[in-house]
This record gives sequence, C-alpha cells and structure tokens, in this order.
Amino acid sequence: MINKKKRIGTPLSKITALEAEIGRTFPLSYKEFLLLAGDYDPMSQEHIMDFDSLLYLQETIQEQLELYHQTLQGDYWVFNGLQGEQFSLFYWNSGEDPAIYTCRPAYVQDGIPLIEKFTDTFTDFVNRGIAYFK
Repeated sequence: MINKKKRIGTPLSKITALEAEIGRTFPLSYKEFLLLAGDYDPMSQEHIMDFDSLLYLQETIQEQLELYHQTLQGDYWVFNGLQGEQFSLFYWNSGEDPAIYTCRPAYVQDGIPLIEKFTDTFTDFVNRGIAYFK
C-alpha cells in the first residue's frame, strides 16, 4: 500500500474497451499500471488519475490549451491532471515504456515552457510517485 490507502486495479475488459473506443493500444508499462491501480491510485491525491476520468482529461487539456492560446504538437495521451492546470502525458508510438512529459498551459504566460520532459519512462514516473509517498 501507498499512502495507507488501497490501490484498485482496472479490469482488463475496461482497458481493452477504452482501447477499442480510441483506436489505440496502450503501452505495456501504462497498461500494467492501469491493471494494478487504474481505478484508484493513492499516489494521485489532488490529481485526476483514475481510469474513468481519462477521456475527461483529453477534453480538459484541449480546453486549457485553447483558453491560453497554446498548441501542443504531436499525438499524445494525457493520463494525469492536477487541478486542471498541469497535465502528465506520453506520446503515442514511443515504445512500451514511453517518456513522460508535463504540460502547463496556464503557466506559459509566466515564462514556464508549455511542455517539459518529466521522466525518461513511465516506470520512472511510477517509481517517483512511490518514493514520494513512502
């Protein structure tokens, strides 16, 4: 357990249904995470990171990009959001353990880059979260 709360995995049937809906197959490392903690991830706290919010996150980042007159290049999947202002994402077709990027549309006006690499792999992202909440 992390943060003294139980992790709840997403059933494979829900994951494959979402993959069919979006016409994509998730990278293996991300899919394994969903299977272990996709329906409730105690690492998330104020973050939106649960499985049922994933499509909402795709819409929210688009709204934020439009609101702040920003464009994010590439083909990506948002899997985490913090208060609708900061998002974690990976780019499709980046392998089975893709690099993770942080996107902050609301902070570009303060001189913060729109997107920055956060970790080299999704596994590193998870390990950082585990270390933080230990």
